[in-house]
Amino acid sequence: RDDYMVYFENSKYPVVIDKPVIYLYPEKEISVHLEVKPKGKMTFMYPAYNNGWDFEAMPDGTLLFGESAYNYLFWESEQFQQLSAEEAHTGYLVKKNEVISFLEEKLTIAGLTSKEQADFITYWGPRLQQNEQSFIHFLFNEECDRFAHLDIQPKPDHTYRIYIVWNEVTDQHKSIIHEQTIPHFERDGFTVLEWGGSEYNSFHTEQLKH
Repeated sequence: RDDYMVYFENSKYPVVIDKPVIYLYPEKEISVHLEVKPKGKMTFMYPAYNNGWDFEAMPDGTLLFGESAYNYLFWESEQFQQLSAEEAHTGYLVKKNEVISFLEEKLTIAGLTSKEQADFITYWGPRLQQNEQSFIHFLFNEECDRFAHLDIQPKPDHTYRIYIVWNEVTDQHKSIIHEQTIPHFERDGFTVLEWGGSEYNSFHTEQLKH
């Protein structure tokens, strides 16, 4: 006689969509209404959000809410997400001591400014460096609709979205990883940039073993 135990688990695990920030660069000062429609529970927004953000956007990226000025808009959300099998094998394996140079290289290819890169790297760099090695996958533009839809009025000429999703891996995780192609951000006209990301859980790491 053998005894067996069966566990049923959801294949999608809750993840926090961390620090998506939105930069706006109009050609001239304009009034903007922007709504974020996440695919999960919104947990934090800044500045204050009341059925959207209403503000004045300046060509240098400054966002004016009355007398208060901000460099970007901030939101976070808890969602149920997962990578597809193809996505889990497309990206990069990055060692701890290569994190900063890796991010600088890829974000430069993407076309982020030095300020935008500094904001991105000072947030994600320390977290990635906690791992000896990380699997990193980027999601771009329409792929980021899985996290949230952005409704921006007036409509920008270009909206560029880049999300980093990652997880710790070890030497035991043997896999063929296909390198991603990084699309470049065009900055002519009224342009909007959003970056964010999430640390995925062990389920997604398991995919790397196959």
